[in-house]
Amino acid sequence: MSSQDKSSETTPSIEYIDGPMLPHLLQGSTDTTIPQTTTSLVPIITPPLATQTAASEEADDAQQYLLVPNSQRIIVRSAHHGKRVCTLVPKGDLSIHAVTLAWLPVRGEGADNVDEEDDEEEDSGEWVVVAGCSNGTLQEWSITKVSSKSNEEVAPRRVFQLTCSKTEAVNMVHLTSPTVSDAALASSLYEEKGGAPLYGLIHGTGKKSKKSSSCVVSCLIPRFDDNGDNQTEGSIDLKRLVPTKNLKSSTSREEKARLQKSHVCLKKGDSIFGLKAAYRPSSSTTSADTMDYEVEEEDANGVSQGDLFLVICASKGFAIYRESIKSSSSTQEDGGELVHFELPMKSSYQSKEQSAFSSIAISPDAKNLALGRLSGHMEILDDVFDNVAKFLNTRNNGQDVDQQQQQHPEAVTVRKSVHWHANPVRALAFLADSGRHKGNSGSLISGGEESVLVTWQLDRDFHRPSHFVSRVGQGGILHTLCCMHTGKIVVFCSDNSVQCFHGANYDRLWTEQGIASMMLHEEGVIKGNEKQNDIKKGPVLMSKDPITGHPILANLPGAPGMVHWYDPKSASVVGTLEVSPYNRVSRRDPRVDPNIPTPAVTHIAIGQDGKDMITVDTVWTEN
Repeated sequence: MSSQDKSSETTPSIEYIDGPMLPHLLQGSTDTTIPQTTTSLVPIITPPLATQTAASEEADDAQQYLLVPNSQRIIVRSAHHGKRVCTLVPKGDLSIHAVTLAWLPVRGEGADNVDEEDDEEEDSGEWVVVAGCSNGTLQEWSITKVSSKSNEEVAPRRVFQLTCSKTEAVNMVHLTSPTVSDAALASSLYEEKGGAPLYGLIHGTGKKSKKSSSCVVSCLIPRFDDNGDNQTEGSIDLKRLVPTKNLKSSTSREEKARLQKSHVCLKKGDSIFGLKAAYRPSSSTTSADTMDYEVEEEDANGVSQGDLFLVICASKGFAIYRESIKSSSSTQEDGGELVHFELPMKSSYQSKEQSAFSSIAISPDAKNLALGRLSGHMEILDDVFDNVAKFLNTRNNGQDVDQQQQQHPEAVTVRKSVHWHANPVRALAFLADSGRHKGNSGSLISGGEESVLVTWQLDRDFHRPSHFVSRVGQGGILHTLCCMHTGKIVVFCSDNSVQCFHGANYDRLWTEQGIASMMLHEEGVIKGNEKQNDIKKGPVLMSKDPITGHPILANLPGAPGMVHWYDPKSASVVGTLEVSPYNRVSRRDPRVDPNIPTPAVTHIAIGQDGKDMITVDTVWTEN
């Protein structure tokens, strides 16, 4: 018997065929807080990329890609039709912990002879995918060259070992870039910083104390030179920005205020689940109506080129880190400044547990901040980054403590609170407007377990939704993306599906369904040490369709009562059959209300001609 025949006799497992596109926000968790190890792997949509054979001005030839990371690989899909293009696989048997997109200038052959006008073109750079891996490395892929790698596994172009003073065994758990969609802004920031700036959160152990610690860091990715001998391996030194510190409830107010100036202070048992960066150029490089707050004046140490903001969000609070960007000629190495926000946690209509944060989003113009909560409420902080910049500038001017408290962003920021979702808000994204206000902060989309895509017009009649797209998927919404260039909306659901909608009329443009190997929601509620309604579903059933030869899968965790026909070549589900109907959204509060037990297809038989099918299913009733 051949090895292939032997493998066919083993118990089938969905991981041998395909796996989840994205890690589930709730999988393996029975707590109301969000697992830190999964929320750093979020999907990314690239800007339109011109093909190598077409002129950069031809928008019709531009390609866009979806980067869909999980712990083993990064799946690259076309944003035009959703089909898989290739797979980015890290070097070595490693786990991927965090992914982001960065822009790098490219120096090719004959670059010294290129005119200055050509040097300013966007084609002088490239977008790269950067992943933080479990062995403390950053691995890099060029996204502009994936179009020629049809259905291939692509190895990283460069691998950098991360080093950090005072910390060993560095593990990058979050990564973010301040300019993930604007090449012109990324190019100017690269020149000012001397490299492509990335910001992240690392875990490690102290070299002296040997205690585990976390720290917010930054690093610069060097240019890739096409002229020749680029080292495929190297090292990158991480710059420590601010460490994290969990405070005890008995910490005095004075000690807490002192620590908050130099640490990201977290409440006991809390952890960081979101890290978002945004860059705003100075008023000297932007129009007056797009930049309101004051920036530092020119001095002997260089010219302020703008502000970079880093939002560090945990379930029980968040902080904003501000770093003033100096010109590359500046010899001064300024440190950043930190502002903590706590008052948004205090609310009359929800408890501390219900008001915990579950998602965040920054507006494209780096003006507003949106926060989603476990209770289904959302909060939009208007002009929060302007207020943070003004507060830090006045604090540096030596104002007394009372004046500082009166001008603290918590006291002066206008907060809009809206509510529609009955379950936690898992996905937030600001919409791009195709009109003359393109990239403004006027519209927001949200999603959660209800699988309803909700649109909010924040600039008018903001207290009620302006549009709904119901029944987006068989599972709840996990992530939403909005392309600032095309206006398309991409939605990822817990049934392992990804869908694309038109940004203006919400028409569904395409849908790709993977194997529903993730749980739709938590199966039960924890009370003490006992798990209620813990139902054993049995193994996944797999048969072969005699007509098409496709595997037929049943009893999948993310598709209760369904039978799926799966095509391994296209890595997508090509047919579905609902055997037992199931009301997936059947609870109001996921913390205390169990969902209705899911049905299970326990047996399946296919006729030899493939025309008949017999199934046996278990359905739970009240009787």
